[in-house]
Amino acid sequence: MLYNVPYLFEGFITISILAFVIYIWFNFKKENFSKFVFDRMVISLAIGGALMAVCANMGNRLFHFLSGTPWKETQGITFLAGLVGGLIGFVICFLIFLKDERKKLLYYINSFIAGIALAHGIGRIGCFLAGCCYGKITESFLGICFPVGSPVYHDLVHNFHLAPNIASVTKVLPTQLFEAIFCFLLFAALLFIKKHRTNIYLISYGIFRFFIEYLRIDNRGSIGMSLSPSQLLSIVCVVLGILLFVWELLIEPRMNSKQNESTL
Repeated sequence: MLYNVPYLFEGFITISILAFVIYIWFNFKKENFSKFVFDRMVISLAIGGALMAVCANMGNRLFHFLSGTPWKETQGITFLAGLVGGLIGFVICFLIFLKDERKKLLYYINSFIAGIALAHGIGRIGCFLAGCCYGKITESFLGICFPVGSPVYHDLVHNFHLAPNIASVTKVLPTQLFEAIFCFLLFAALLFIKKHRTNIYLISYGIFRFFIEYLRIDNRGSIGMSLSPSQLLSIVCVVLGILLFVWELLIEPRMNSKQNESTL
């Protein structure tokens, strides 16, 4: 592991942001957006991205605070809290800056949603190398031993009360890599999907994240329920994805047909 390299995690977050920027740049060009739309999409995404960072950090701190950690000692980020906050921020900005394009909101979100999966996958590799977001103790061949001094080693010794010599050879599931692989596969799949990208992303990632949470034992905070905060947010993503399908496949076509009939 490279856990002792300064700012390693932050470096991978930077790489993930650059990958997202490069993706949307080429994809927006491919979609042949007008300069007006292009500029305002970039502004909306920048504001949404800033809000995503704030929500990811504050959400994580809140979850840990509610589980008993003093506020000053809370740190880290929670992806799903950031995703929800970032998407809300983007939608609000889009409705303000691109009023005439409101009916095509999902089309524009579809144009960049795959880039989020790509960036997320890169970020999870940073989690793996930094030694955070780890999984359960295991004897499986999939397990990995993290070195002495890593966050995993620290938690095994101080939170799970393993002897230092035992903790150094104890394997845990690399859930960070499991999630990175899933995100890259999802990104590849979304590249070949033209419609309903956002719906598919929300449902597929929500389901994956809900179940992989059962494989993790790191401290992710709490909100006083049996489910983790990320599991509850995963349910929100799945429900939202389903509602979007209902809107696009059932409600919107009926509304359009009624409008067409009224113009005849």
